[in-house]
Amino acid sequence: RLSSIFDYLPNDTRFILNDELAIKQATQVTGASVDKLLYKAKAGGKFYLESTGVYLDSETLDTRLAGFRQIRLSGLTLDSDTRQNPSVTIQAPREIMAAEPLAGEVKEEALLRNTADKIKQWLSGHMTVFLFSPTPEDNVRITHLLAGYDLHVQLLPAGTQLLDIIRNLGDDSRLFLLEGKISGSFVLEAMRLAFISGEEIFVKKTSRRRTRPVREGYFLKSFGDLKEGDFVVHTDFGIGIYRGLQKITVGKIENDFLVIEYSEGDKLYLPVNSLEKIQRYLGPDGYKPKIEKMGGASWDAVKERVKKSMRDVAEELTAIYAAREAMERKSFAPPDRIYEEFCSIFAFEETPDQARAIEDIHEDMDDVKPMDRLICGDAGFGKTEVALRAAFRAVMDGRQAALLAPTTILAEQHYATFSERLADFPIRVDVLNRFKSAAQIKKTLEDLRLGKLDVIVGTHRLLQKDVEFRNLGLVIIDEEQRFGVQHKEKLKKMRTLVDVLTLSATPIPRTLHLSLVGIRDLSIINTPPRDRQPIKTYVLEFDEDTIGAAIKTEIARGGQVFFVHDRVRSIYSIAHLVQRLAGQARVGVVHGQMKPAEIEKTMAQFIRHEFDVLVCTTIIGSGLDIPSANTIIINRADRFGLAQLYQIRGRVGRGNQEACAYLLLPKGALLSRDAM
Repeated sequence: RLSSIFDYLPNDTRFILNDELAIKQATQVTGASVDKLLYKAKAGGKFYLESTGVYLDSETLDTRLAGFRQIRLSGLTLDSDTRQNPSVTIQAPREIMAAEPLAGEVKEEALLRNTADKIKQWLSGHMTVFLFSPTPEDNVRITHLLAGYDLHVQLLPAGTQLLDIIRNLGDDSRLFLLEGKISGSFVLEAMRLAFISGEEIFVKKTSRRRTRPVREGYFLKSFGDLKEGDFVVHTDFGIGIYRGLQKITVGKIENDFLVIEYSEGDKLYLPVNSLEKIQRYLGPDGYKPKIEKMGGASWDAVKERVKKSMRDVAEELTAIYAAREAMERKSFAPPDRIYEEFCSIFAFEETPDQARAIEDIHEDMDDVKPMDRLICGDAGFGKTEVALRAAFRAVMDGRQAALLAPTTILAEQHYATFSERLADFPIRVDVLNRFKSAAQIKKTLEDLRLGKLDVIVGTHRLLQKDVEFRNLGLVIIDEEQRFGVQHKEKLKKMRTLVDVLTLSATPIPRTLHLSLVGIRDLSIINTPPRDRQPIKTYVLEFDEDTIGAAIKTEIARGGQVFFVHDRVRSIYSIAHLVQRLAGQARVGVVHGQMKPAEIEKTMAQFIRHEFDVLVCTTIIGSGLDIPSANTIIINRADRFGLAQLYQIRGRVGRGNQEACAYLLLPKGALLSRDAM
């Protein structure tokens, strides 16, 4: 039986219908579209479900709604008589206070100054002003910002009834601060009241709704953290599968044992008091690792390779650390009011891990020893904002900041992000890459040498000898492991000269973290954004109607589509098919046999939304961050490994839109049990 939202709501639910006619029309259009698809399925002899088993039709919707209380909203045209009705004049102070910045003043600072001036004007006119702060942390920030303008607020405790305060107001002016949210600032002149939204004037945060439990970390704290079927790693025997808890009597003593299954059905019974020997397997969600054979030599070989790699890294980092220990530099100026305003216009609330990483960086910049910190976190977890905070503080102290990215496309993306984020402040940002002409590059290098540029973004081009800085203070390196050997050698030398902040999406096991303590500082961002939604994944037979519908649906909501086809010889015929199915959509093609300049040009066009659909090979498998791309269609998914599918699928779902991944198989293809 079809279940709908009506089956899950309590009987006293109240529905608000905004424009009932439009709702009815939308329902009818959807029904007609579904009927058309069903007709095609029936005509083609395909499996189908009757529409009544999938959607509620208009008549059924009306019937189900009739069982609930309703509020119906509709637009009305006011006639001349209606306009004579009494009204309350409400002024929007955001418009009143808007003004051009003074010389040397940024836009946000001008808004804050004008807000403070207006509040003083209201208070001098014996008005009462209520400031609304979204969070307790913002209470502190707003109090601090207003204190700089000689405005002192009275903080109202949580739960205060605003109406009681208003009823008991005298003739004296008052300035109150309370935790809460209003949709916008407004003034009631007749009542001598002003209500100011902290989000609108001071904070401008976008509240994020938590849609699923936050994944705080991977490490095993107790056997209660495990569930049957989880992959675990034993220090002596390697990767196995946890099969539950079992009571076993040894001699006359009964004890609890964790059962771990290995290759060929071998089982290890581990006493619960030896829990420190295992930890949950660290890998992508859904990835199935190779199960070790108990007593086999492969796990020992893996451990030896890791040990050797760790020794090499430790020796290299120890040499760098020794050189840095002998150096001292002037600490950076502490964060000021301008920095607080820069932080306040970040469009989202910082996650706990982001806040900790930012605090770690502040401590490094307060010290006289140069910073060398690694920020590790999955794509989209907010590493760039952390780097922006460090760059802003460096620039406000009169130093230059440089960001190195491994590819031109990534450099372009970082340049766009930094430019947008810093646009309201007197900070000059530029980019150095192959898209620029020789004359433009010459001008950029000259500005950099003279100190006219504050932040420069680029690829390894920034490591060439003709690049000179006037006062370089901070280098931000994105995905250092993707640079070539020669470039890495230059980066090593750079670490002994300036502060270095490295960003990486590669997971770092806790054991490696502990081995690096005191040599290279590490901050981990494990907390995903609270509005990050899981990717809906479908395994389907290749079907033109399904492909066309998926593409058109994504484009209709303003998004973009990846169509992955990993065969260069037939990629253009697939692109023609996609163009036919997608109608008026703009389709681009990119693959690994194209010239690097052509690849970068096409990818840049897709990032700028000049294409709606990108037909591509696995060249898009890593590094890209395109929040508007929220549908990916992978043709012949049976030719890919699971880890590769996971990585490719990760190109979508970077924003707060729900993303979809379609894994297409040939008609009649049979999947093995492991593949399913």
